[in-house]
Amino acid sequence: MKKFICMTLTAATALSIFSFGGCAKKENASQPEEPTAEFAFADFEQWGPDFQLMRLVQNFGVVKRNSDPAFVKSGKYSAKLNPMGGYIRYSEPILYFPTVSTLFDFAYNDFTQFEEINAQLYNDTEKDVEVVFGMVTAINSPREITVADGETYTLKSKSWTRIDYWINHSFLSLSLNINDVKGIYFKFANAGVEKAEDAPTIYLDDIKFRRASEKVQPENLVNLDKTGKDAVEMINLPVLDEAGEPVLDEKGKAKYEWVEKEVTKYEILDFEEDWQKYALSAKRTALPENTFEYELARSEEGGIQASSGSRMLKITRHSGTTTSSYLNIPEIVMKSSALSSIPEEEWATTYLSFDIYADYNTGSAWQYMLVSPYFHYEGGKGWMSPVRASTGKTWAHGLDLKYGEWATYQGPLSELAKDDKKYVTAPGMMQIQMVQITDGNDYVMYLDNIHISRIKK
Repeated sequence: MKKFICMTLTAATALSIFSFGGCAKKENASQPEEPTAEFAFADFEQWGPDFQLMRLVQNFGVVKRNSDPAFVKSGKYSAKLNPMGGYIRYSEPILYFPTVSTLFDFAYNDFTQFEEINAQLYNDTEKDVEVVFGMVTAINSPREITVADGETYTLKSKSWTRIDYWINHSFLSLSLNINDVKGIYFKFANAGVEKAEDAPTIYLDDIKFRRASEKVQPENLVNLDKTGKDAVEMINLPVLDEAGEPVLDEKGKAKYEWVEKEVTKYEILDFEEDWQKYALSAKRTALPENTFEYELARSEEGGIQASSGSRMLKITRHSGTTTSSYLNIPEIVMKSSALSSIPEEEWATTYLSFDIYADYNTGSAWQYMLVSPYFHYEGGKGWMSPVRASTGKTWAHGLDLKYGEWATYQGPLSELAKDDKKYVTAPGMMQIQMVQITDGNDYVMYLDNIHISRIKK
């Protein structure tokens, strides 16, 4: 199975260099009246839409129009790319094409009508270069997009490589709306150079879409039970005095204690099914080996018993950059859960929870292991954590992590909805923030049992 990861990518403060020579604007283009099985999405024979709609983010570098026939696969022109990426502030350069244009009167965003995308790339450097091709899930602003993890291809030195991307509609549907794909992208490794002439030189030509014989109906892989199951769980509740008022500690903050309660439990992710791992997404500030990696693990493999079932998610956090990264649970999963069906009058007694196990034994490492949940509402809007410092609760900051023990992170839906009810009624992506480690060590954590607990009356 292929893994699909969703990442938000932002252009740095300095805009990418985007220059063209000898390009004349063409009149508006229209879709053909009779759709063909295969058609050129961009062949770079004209300024618009091929070059005109091209977008560069993450300090991409330089794009020019090429007329040297040695680097043209067909026709008279191709696109010459010098992908750079951020030099001072690390970023991986991305070039993308929107799939909808009112100016040029086309809409190719419904990917149920396509089965394959291919493109030709020539690598004019002395060593092989890797490129990632994939789908844009959201265009948040001219400088920020969200992408699904794509397929990695190796471009052999001094030769043409045709990349063939077969669309896996069911798995893509875990991280994007397959009926409304916002664009396609090419991502390169950071070149680590200050000048475009020192970056790899790649030529791009003949991006083609192939239609399916009939529209593809993706299989719904997200099947969460909204009826819930009876369970007994520990719930973190405020300590009350005889008058029913919160008891405060010496700092004037409310005290909390774990109390056993009968609940109705609703699953979000417990990692017992394969699709759940592939539904996860990641927002990283650097490569996986400099931020974090994750994989499914069974209880018998590592000697650690999963907090729910027999499987859990193993997270290996690497030392690297000083900026936090995020593990994401996509909107389709949150919307498929029971979250939005909980009546508002029960939000204060319904909790969103997940478990973390710290498999490390370094006394001072807690400061590197900070984790905090953040939430969006539908469409990637909003960004908030339901826990505030004024509550005196520390669960969202990882301070309860202990070596060799499961710790439960828990908060009521009333806190989640405090800024906006849509965080509950129209949920979007959930993020688990991981503060970046910088001490040169790796730390292993396990995540399990992301769920909703509704206290029974």
